[in-house]
Amino acid sequence: LLDMSPRTQLYYVFSLFFPRIELTLGAGIESGGHGYSQAPPLQSLVPEVLDMLCHPAPDGSRCSSIPPVLAAGGITIGSQVAAVLALGAAGAVLGTRFLLTPEARYTQSQKDALLAANETSTVRTTAFDALRGTTGWPDGIDGRALNNIMVERLSKGETVEDVRPAFQKATREGDASAMLVWSGTGIGLVREIKPAAVSSRPLRNKPYLTGNQGYCEGTA
Repeated sequence: LLDMSPRTQLYYVFSLFFPRIELTLGAGIESGGHGYSQAPPLQSLVPEVLDMLCHPAPDGSRCSSIPPVLAAGGITIGSQVAAVLALGAAGAVLGTRFLLTPEARYTQSQKDALLAANETSTVRTTAFDALRGTTGWPDGIDGRALNNIMVERLSKGETVEDVRPAFQKATREGDASAMLVWSGTGIGLVREIKPAAVSSRPLRNKPYLTGNQGYCEGTA
């Protein structure tokens, strides 16, 4: 699959009891945290993944069924869930939305920074890994987080050694204006802290009836 689209990052969940792919997760460029720096936007990624999974076999036949494909990246509200389901995904994975819950282990200052953020507040960067010393990621992997003064200082030419003491101090003191706060691009649509059960209720109550059932219309 990756030979057909080397820029696509796929995750597979394998069953310990059945030798087959059980689940595929497609994470778009909008995703918070670590991911492939050149990943396609989610709107392009979902159809691309489904097309690869349905790619014709050497005998020309197409798949009769494919594993569920879950979509992740910038999804925070029900209409976005509906959009990826309409694209053929079997479900959506929300991450950033649940950072703004009492259950999340983020500090209050980190949550306040997320509440103040909008759709232009995040950046994909390797700056935070350099500052934390977590640089063992494969080539092409970076992370999306809230942009702040630490990223700006490094981008202006200051060295990691010069910036790290201020970053470590901010982390110790819980200063979210200079510490690491992972976030996806959908953060601007989350405006208050709610329990996870309350946040997920609107998603569960919507009649989202599509999925990747029937996506491979030309099955043989």
